Amino acid sequence: LSPSGLWISTDVEVQVDKFLAVGPKLQYGNNSSTDFIYTSIGPRFVIPYEFLEFGVQGGVGLAYRNAAGFVFNNFLYQASLNAEIYLFKNFSTGVAYNANFTSSQADQFISAFVFSVTGHF
Repeated sequence: LSPSGLWISTDVEVQVDKFLAVGPKLQYGNNSSTDFIYTSIGPRFVIPYEFLEFGVQGGVGLAYRNAAGFVFNNFLYQASLNAEIYLFKNFSTGVAYNANFTSSQADQFISAFVFSVTGHF
């Protein structure tokens, strides 16, 4: 994604235990010529350390791209790394890196660096 692009990512997860969460991920991005909508589902492995939390996530799903009026639908493989710091018991903020691999020959790899604000319920 170009530096002038926008990327928003959201996760809705169920915390299975202290080290594993599972759920869907929705990503939306756009730049001057393309809109991206990526959906995936998969596990996130969590490494808690005092008031910090590190995670590694992987998933599979669908990729939708609208590039200058041409629509592309592809299969998606998604991987993410994240780090969060807990400000309160149920509130954290952090950063994440999303790497997306599609079955498209034109756009096989799209990645984004995002900042996060998270509520834990």
